[in-house]
Amino acid sequence: MIKSSKQHLQSVNETYFEHQGVAFRYGWKCLKASAMAFLHGLVPGWYKAGASDLVKQLSMSRGGKRDPVPGTATAQPEIPADCVFTTARLTVRRWRDSDHAALLAVYGDLDAMRWVGDGRALTSDECGQWLEVTRRNYQQRGYGMFAVEMRRTGEVVGFCGLVHPGGQAEPEAKYAYARDYWGQGIATEVLAGLLNYGAAVHQLRHIIATADPENIASHRVLEKSGMQKGALQDNEDGTRTQWFDWRADDAPHDPAR
Repeated sequence: MIKSSKQHLQSVNETYFEHQGVAFRYGWKCLKASAMAFLHGLVPGWYKAGASDLVKQLSMSRGGKRDPVPGTATAQPEIPADCVFTTARLTVRRWRDSDHAALLAVYGDLDAMRWVGDGRALTSDECGQWLEVTRRNYQQRGYGMFAVEMRRTGEVVGFCGLVHPGGQAEPEAKYAYARDYWGQGIATEVLAGLLNYGAAVHQLRHIIATADPENIASHRVLEKSGMQKGALQDNEDGTRTQWFDWRADDAPHDPAR
């Protein structure tokens, strides 16, 4: 019991030197309380409420912020300034020059590009050109392609965005992810946020998406995100394209962030 009281007094005295003012009043109060506990043979710990109040008061004297407690979970990393929206697990932000390597890793993967565009992997030069095109899209429309990061680590896991291929009127949702992150629900989570972002921030009322008729996995992502399967279009080259539609009037459009 004596050891516990001494430890408590030492803690209060150390706090006093760091926080004068508030600590003096509570330090004296806890000193008297500890002495009474010893004299009356009470179980140490009955004064814990007072110590807790002291911590609370000292926290408020610092502007209401507490120091991190060792062994507790740390806060999520700070949201970057170029972030456009976040989801529970992910941050979606504008492209940076430093994204070139991640862009090439995803769009330069021939197997991963099987269902994207014409199925051809992009070269390093083409990725660099795409970065420039995307910057112009930000300036002209306020949106374009975005990078998708894990909120916890900041790792870029893929890309998504709203684009107008060939100058088409309707914004089209696009996405591609590194193969290591397939099957984790990331594409669905981000696409739902992207649709809401387009409506809430850019007042886009109608967004489309296209997919190969045989790409059933992509169909599931699009439908789970809130898009409706539309027409199956016959193309001039003999291929077919499955269309999907999303209308803001049919879904809530609060931004994910």
